[in-house]
Amino acid sequence: YLASLEQEKKMSSSDLFLSPVVLPCSGRTLSNRLAKAAMTESLSDPNDGQPNHRHVRLYRSWSKGCSMVITGNVMVDERYKEAPRNVVLDGRNAQPDLTPFRNWADAIQRDGALGIMQLSHPGRQSPLAVTGLFGPRPVAPSSYKGRVKLPGILGAILGRLLIRSPREMSTMEIKNVVKSF
Repeated sequence: YLASLEQEKKMSSSDLFLSPVVLPCSGRTLSNRLAKAAMTESLSDPNDGQPNHRHVRLYRSWSKGCSMVITGNVMVDERYKEAPRNVVLDGRNAQPDLTPFRNWADAIQRDGALGIMQLSHPGRQSPLAVTGLFGPRPVAPSSYKGRVKLPGILGAILGRLLIRSPREMSTMEIKNVVKSF
């Protein structure tokens, strides 16, 4: 390990980025040090939350250069999303259709990239654009709303309107969210 650190110190930045690296936690060797970071892609069908051909095409292109690809938010509860077109793998569903997820994973792994799915629950940050005025209130371990900080008076008003105050979850609800991961 120390010998490889000494070798890395002698490499140029571009050589270092393109050189293999061993992940210390798993021992897996990645072909380079380029990773696609997690981001919200907002591509799923808003009705079913499944990954689709858009995900396959986009992630296929990202995985051609990166040896590690982290997906965007995959919600664990369809009632609470971070954005309207998030992918959903609802932890409450005992028999989910995994075929679209397998297709997505295959697109990432086709050229040897490591795929990592980012599972998420937005908590209090489920915006009105997702829940609507009459949909479920966001939930969180406490009812503390916090504020979206936007500049100016208009920003202060919008910050109060974009995210509703969450409903405090019961201990059982918190345990259920943890189980859904």
